[in-house]
Amino acid sequence: MTLFSEVGLIRFSSLLWPAILLVLIVFWKPPSKRLAGAALISTLWNLFSLLILHLIAIHQQWWSYQAHTGLLLGMPADLLLGWALLWGAIPVLAFQDKPLWQPLILAFALDLLLMPFCAPVVILGNYWLLGEGVAVLIVLIPSLVLARCIQNKVSLILRTILLVIGFTGFTLFFIPSLILEQTGNSWSSALARHYQTTAIFLQIIFLVAAPALSAVQEFCKYGEGTPLPFDPPRRMITSGPYAYIANPMQFGFILILFIFGWWTSSLWISLTLLSVLCCSRIAAWQEEEELKNRFGTVWTLYRSEVRNWIPRWRPRILFPCKVYLSKECALCYSLLQWLQTQNPTGLEIIAAEKHPTKDLRRITYEAPGWSESGVLALARSLEHIHLGWAWIGWTIRLPIIHSVIQWLTDISGGGEREIKRK
Repeated sequence: MTLFSEVGLIRFSSLLWPAILLVLIVFWKPPSKRLAGAALISTLWNLFSLLILHLIAIHQQWWSYQAHTGLLLGMPADLLLGWALLWGAIPVLAFQDKPLWQPLILAFALDLLLMPFCAPVVILGNYWLLGEGVAVLIVLIPSLVLARCIQNKVSLILRTILLVIGFTGFTLFFIPSLILEQTGNSWSSALARHYQTTAIFLQIIFLVAAPALSAVQEFCKYGEGTPLPFDPPRRMITSGPYAYIANPMQFGFILILFIFGWWTSSLWISLTLLSVLCCSRIAAWQEEEELKNRFGTVWTLYRSEVRNWIPRWRPRILFPCKVYLSKECALCYSLLQWLQTQNPTGLEIIAAEKHPTKDLRRITYEAPGWSESGVLALARSLEHIHLGWAWIGWTIRLPIIHSVIQWLTDISGGGEREIKRK
């Protein structure tokens, strides 16, 4: 057998046999809608994380590839897809009723067995086992844990965090990499820009992503669900970014695609937003009908005043809220007066000393069924003013950021103090 035919056979088999195995498993154990979604999400995680692993492996010389066509960032696309299935959909579906350690060990052992047999397509380096260990940590374990959390509806915070990382990696790394490869461009042109341009780009991306990330927070913290269609919030969410726009996640994603297109000088990346927009609108018809059936007239009232793609300047607050600030604290009283001058929508500003049930220790924001305090309460109050201040509030409320701001506030003299009711 010639080298060419041997390389072709290995590449062909690397995708064919995982695909056949996946079909057999689906016919053997037909998955539920939730399990099929978990398998899909697990595979998507593998696609972007394996591509990142490939770049690390090439740099560290753990392994390399003898291939010249059908590549994605230098990695054979068929090997990438086959590996993603073997570590994603296949173990998720085949071991749906088994303890998690069983598919983890089997998938890892299978990879250790197959890697040497992939020669001469895959050329292993001296430290390829170290690369396998890294692969297990950043690819296999997160993908199977995420799938299991989705399947069993457990660990809401963990699965939300992994979903955000997975969606970000797939949409902002894998898809742009695929588009750039097919259009003859590369990441090098974007990365070759001056570091100041890159820094500006990253800041813009962060600011644009703030409403979408804040919307995910609303789903997780107050709706007890995720953005996945088969894992939706249990409660209707109209707070945060949803007081301004009905689809903040899709809105943020489209803005990010525009910025990515500018940064990579690729018109094709920006044009993908058109297909995303069309698909989103098709899916929205069914989603809106389902939400209308679940929440009735409240949903109808909300959607009559909040648009899909064009944000409001002032929020639509369905359930009025309250914020308590002390009149005995100079800083809090100044903030109270400032908030009053902004004429916030749906927010009653009350002296903390007049709280009806308890003594307070920080600025406190209360909505029907939940409350916030400290920096988070201030951020929530900003959301009642207008879109500009709300955007700042969404950014402040993001994980880690609000903790850092609260810490800085505390060490600067704005920490807790007991406010007695009068």
